[in-house]
Parts: sequence; structure tokens; C-alpha cells
Amino acid sequence: VFDVREVSDGITEPVKAMLNRVLPKAQIAIQVDANGKDTSFIETDGNQSLSKPVTVLTNGNTACLAEIFAIGLRDFAKASVVGSSTAGKSQQTTQSFKDGSAVSISTANIVPVESDDFENVGIKPDYTVDITAQQAEQIKFADKKSDVQLQKALEIVATE
Repeated sequence: VFDVREVSDGITEPVKAMLNRVLPKAQIAIQVDANGKDTSFIETDGNQSLSKPVTVLTNGNTACLAEIFAIGLRDFAKASVVGSSTAGKSQQTTQSFKDGSAVSISTANIVPVESDDFENVGIKPDYTVDITAQQAEQIKFADKKSDVQLQKALEIVATE
């Protein structure tokens, strides 16, 4: 079970390194710039593949590289996505200002090679598990008995 709930940023190389450890050689996503030019964004060069069932926990705050991580596992390791729809955000650049404000601007659209583009719509889970606002606030501190999304993910891996 991989948990990318509340993960909204990241660095490309560590994501690629993690995917290399669990996926075979594949092109996971491309980057499309404002002029429509596409370039490879994340490719794995590993020869690994998971032999056990995999689930990925997501929520509405799962964004950008965490979404690519989840979709890479779904597309190339047959992982099940559990939880709620993701944010649907591409690569962003954040500019902070002296007054403490900031603005985030999408600088490129990241598109999965095997799945549909999730920009502005998010990744829909294979198993939707709704939680209350109070449960969402407690995700970081929840144990597996009180985390219903984690319980569902564990149930799936136990039965596949």
C-alpha cells in the first residue's frame, strides 16, 4: 500500500527512482509545453515488476508528481487506486512575494502515456472510499483501525 494522500509536490528524480524500483522499463508520462511540444517526463529504466497486489491511497490534495506516481503504478503494476479523486494539477511553479502571498502557475501539462489526461479532473479511484472532514483532518495521525481508506486498501491487497 502506497499512501500519497496530502502529497501535492515533489521532485521528479526521486519519483522516477521510486518507480524504477517497482516497475519495468516504460514511459510513464510526457510533458507538453505551451507550444504543444512534448518531451519525455518520466521514464523508468528498471527491470523490476511487482508480483504482489498493490494499492495507492489518494485524496483531493494528491497532486502533480504524486498523481504521476499513482497513475504509473495503476498503468504498469496493475495497482488499484483507493480513496477519492485527486486534484488534477500539472507541473506548477510557485512565486512567493515579500508580502507573504504567493501564486502558483501551471508551467507544463503532464500527461500519462497509457491513461487519459487528468488535468483539471483528477484521477478517479478504482475504489471510492468517502471520509468525513474530521476523518480527513486526522489522516496523518490515524491508525489502521480508524483509517477506513487504508482498511479498504488492505482488504484489496489481501484478496487479490
